[in-house]
Amino acid sequence: MRLLRFFRPSHQHTAFSATLLLMAAITLSRVIGYIREAYIAYAFGAGQQTDAYVAAFTLPDWLNYIVAGGTASITFISIYTRFLAEKREQDAQKTFSIIITVMTAVLVAGTILAEIFTPQFAGWMFHGFTPEQMQLCVHLTRILLPAQIFFYVGGVVSAVLLSHRLFLLPAFGPLIYNVFIIAGGVVAGRQMGIASLAFGALAGSIAGPFLINAIGAAKIGTGYRPSFDVKNPAFREWVRLSIPLMLGVSLVTADDWILRYFASSGIGDIARLNYAKRLFASSPFPSPFSDRPPARHHYHFSRACSEKKSSPNSPPP
Repeated sequence: MRLLRFFRPSHQHTAFSATLLLMAAITLSRVIGYIREAYIAYAFGAGQQTDAYVAAFTLPDWLNYIVAGGTASITFISIYTRFLAEKREQDAQKTFSIIITVMTAVLVAGTILAEIFTPQFAGWMFHGFTPEQMQLCVHLTRILLPAQIFFYVGGVVSAVLLSHRLFLLPAFGPLIYNVFIIAGGVVAGRQMGIASLAFGALAGSIAGPFLINAIGAAKIGTGYRPSFDVKNPAFREWVRLSIPLMLGVSLVTADDWILRYFASSGIGDIARLNYAKRLFASSPFPSPFSDRPPARHHYHFSRACSEKKSSPNSPPP
């Protein structure tokens, strides 16, 4: 029964229990990630439609990286936990509201522009695609683009939970995302074809990274009030900290863009390259192709624990 406490969303983890939880989440994430890729390979193989599906993630991922979507919560948690340690919860809530409001507006605008110019981007990026592949790639890209809004907001909300040493929901959000992709293919694959995976990914981004974290944050009393106060000092600090990460993450992921650009001329080449990289990512050992979210959680884990220890009223481990 004591072990089950670790899996309660409201349980505040110690360094030891958080380590065990993250180890379990990373292992499950890689297992389910492997199952996801194995299912896609089994159901759709490595051909023109699979190339179009993998290529469809390029523009959404680029939109996410350009606003530091994968690392925005890293810079936010440093500010948020500092406010909590200083008993400035009102400032923490205000900063949270400003970042959510401003960046959601930016992402909505960026998503609309990307939806409009998807055919031009795909035509330039995947010059080797046939007209049918290009049409499918554009269709799938437009399905996937709105997911970036939920990834971004969910990442910031997860930082609030991690600041309170609540690791369960943020750790298992990516697992839910992968399960939805697989479920989309299993449930609707025959009717919708490979588009079922894209719809599964969209639904998974809402249910996993966003919804469960939002529910968890609401349960601990996290408030949100729309605010466009871009002159707020904490918001400006967050922007200054995030800009280097925007550039760094974009450069690190440029290899995917280069590989897909040159592989678009061969049938199934983009899919095979993707399968190979995901196979490396499913390894239990560190790899340059490993999934990034677990590494981000390691940072949150160490930061949150250290900040909580420095707070005079923090609960004992």
